[in-house]
Amino acid sequence: MDSTIAAMFLAAPGFAELFVCGIIVLIPLLIVGIILTVVRRSRGGVTLENTGVVQDIHASLKRMEERIEALETILLGRTKER
Repeated sequence: MDSTIAAMFLAAPGFAELFVCGIIVLIPLLIVGIILTVVRRSRGGVTLENTGVVQDIHASLKRMEERIEALETILLGRTKER
């Protein structure tokens, strides 16, 4: 009877066996994914054109911030007069 139970466990994979097989498959896939991500990011690095665009956006936002502060000052002055 013990041999039939042992044969059943050996015939059907259990959780531990499936877990080990999953680890064996997932680790190489994870390594390949990390390598591909690093290679793709190194190819599409920051270009001079992108840097210029970001600097232009930053300058525009800075000017907008100054305008908003000026409007807030004007509005606060008007509310104090009332």
